[in-house]
Amino acid sequence: MLQVDLISLGGDYPHPTAMLAAQPPHTTTAQLLHSALLAISSAAGGPAQAGWIFPCHDTGLQSSTPDRAQPRARPRSHRPRAAQSRPGRARLRRQKPPGWRRPSGAGPGGDGGGRDGGRHWVVVALFSFAVLTPAGAASAAALPVVINTWAFRTAAETAWRVLELGGSELDAVERGCGQCEIDQCDGSVGYGGSPDESGETTLDAMIMDGNTMEVGAVADLRRVKNAIGVARKVIEYTKHTLLVGESASLFAVRMGFPYEDLTTQKSLSLYSEWLNQSCQPNYWKNVVPDSSKSCGPYKRPEEVTYKEEQTSSKRSIRNHDTIGMVVIGVSGTVASGTSTNGAIHKIPGRVGDSPIAGAGSYADSTAGGAAATGDGDIMMRFLPSYQAVEYMRMGTDPTVACQKVISRIQKYAPKFFGAIICANTTGSYGAACNKIPGFTQFHFMVSSPLLSRPTEQVVDCI
Repeated sequence: MLQVDLISLGGDYPHPTAMLAAQPPHTTTAQLLHSALLAISSAAGGPAQAGWIFPCHDTGLQSSTPDRAQPRARPRSHRPRAAQSRPGRARLRRQKPPGWRRPSGAGPGGDGGGRDGGRHWVVVALFSFAVLTPAGAASAAALPVVINTWAFRTAAETAWRVLELGGSELDAVERGCGQCEIDQCDGSVGYGGSPDESGETTLDAMIMDGNTMEVGAVADLRRVKNAIGVARKVIEYTKHTLLVGESASLFAVRMGFPYEDLTTQKSLSLYSEWLNQSCQPNYWKNVVPDSSKSCGPYKRPEEVTYKEEQTSSKRSIRNHDTIGMVVIGVSGTVASGTSTNGAIHKIPGRVGDSPIAGAGSYADSTAGGAAATGDGDIMMRFLPSYQAVEYMRMGTDPTVACQKVISRIQKYAPKFFGAIICANTTGSYGAACNKIPGFTQFHFMVSSPLLSRPTEQVVDCI
């Protein structure tokens, strides 16, 4: 039996000990290390963590982070000898895992190891460069991971609990976003918030399976509270991707969801205040009467005089907008989802980015997942979630992928309100946001084995 002791020299997090079958005497060190890497991947339930380096004097095995200098490990003798202490260098020691014992016949002169047995003992020094730090730096990699927009703690806790109880990644996304619908997170998710210019609250939601690339989504959903639940039923019981409006509500009822009033005293109050402020702000332009001074009804003027479009968000920074969530399981399976009641005082029938695959969120189990939040009318034009996942597919760090997406939108709408979260299949994650007056930092939630509980993290906007 060949034992590969994995010794972490760069972090405080333990790594698994991989047990490999005995290799033939002619097996090269590089081949053994390759086998070790596969064993580690299997033990971790997914691909090896990015940032791990396996130094070796032999050729044929490259680091997963080729841009970093790789230390070289001296070949170890088969015969045990006292470790030599060298100033400034870590000491490599063979460590026995709990419950380990030498196989029968192993050791010097046996078939399992030593010079006479002709077997190889390999010690892999494992360097972990990713250390959990304030958001914006490289995040530590561990699976499973749940990441969601804004400081919606109960949503994060609910999703994490689903995983702990053996639920799937899709289950975690549905239940996590669904918790926000129940909690009416900041009034921007679920019933009783963001009335449109007719005073009605409508809901948008989507959920995506990163294994099958199936998407279920609903938009302009009326009189049904559990929008993310209806979205999942679109995946499970139809061949469609997106259902909208009254027909989406009828579908929900056929799926067993009850009709419920989404209007509350709070949403009626918001609507009344808006009417008393001459319907300001609103989303009309180039109409008569002047939409910046009156409530309408509006119509197209006979002679159109186009004004320069205002690109800054009319949305209050205090209105935290959509919940977007990405869940990556221990095997690297990715799921994502969103839920929102949309832009307050929107024109009836408006659909934002949240229920649009690639805009509101995107999941691909071969690369990672992302979810966006903010001014959906602007952000959806750039498919930010899809673009971020594609950056990660090319090996870009999640934080950098998020920043690249934000930078791209900034070129066309420098004053837009928005942020994005990203996570890859190793469990590394990041976030980025656009810096505007009143919005200089973005708060989001992360749950992972490296954290004792779901934790709020903060990133500075760019």
